[in-house]
Amino acid sequence: KEKDSEHDHFEDAQDTLADVENDDGKTIRVPFATQDAIQTALHLMASHELPLSRIEDSSEENVRTLTQVNVIMLFYKVRFLADEVYRAVRVLVNKKSNLASVVFDECNASMKIAGLDDKPKRNELLTYVFDSIREKPGESLIDGGLRYLSPDSIQKVICDQKIDVDEITMFHILFSWTQVGPGSKEDRINVAKGLVVNVQLTLLDA
Repeated sequence: KEKDSEHDHFEDAQDTLADVENDDGKTIRVPFATQDAIQTALHLMASHELPLSRIEDSSEENVRTLTQVNVIMLFYKVRFLADEVYRAVRVLVNKKSNLASVVFDECNASMKIAGLDDKPKRNELLTYVFDSIREKPGESLIDGGLRYLSPDSIQKVICDQKIDVDEITMFHILFSWTQVGPGSKEDRINVAKGLVVNVQLTLLDA
């Protein structure tokens, strides 16, 4: 099933088979993944390989799909297949640095819905892209990556203590996000007003 705003949590994580009132009898609910991600996950489980079209496609939609497949494998504890997706996505991110922001945003959202947001250290893909953002914020964020970040994701970036930027660059990241981020500009500005307290404005040159 596609993402459903009614599913903020995945409380039935231990009982994924649920009775439904239709002809198919049983349905596995995966509210943190799209139909494309589920189909790709089934292909991966059957063949232990990702479709070639997924490996070579660096579009935002495909990268988000692969990220969801990674979360599916972690959720169902198929670690060796999660590692397969991790390697494929890492190749794409290495070719185009701002895709780290896509993966970071989708990882945070999908893991939250899956109920795995309290275990981020178990997701090597999330760790890898966050480290990439910390080490190369210019390439990962400023160079086209900010438009992919939701309010929750930009908050994690701005509040992070390990990101390798000075105060003027941090202010530039936050200001630029208000210009290009998803959603309405009014909403982005309201989010930024709450986050600017994390930037030490007294350190900026007048």
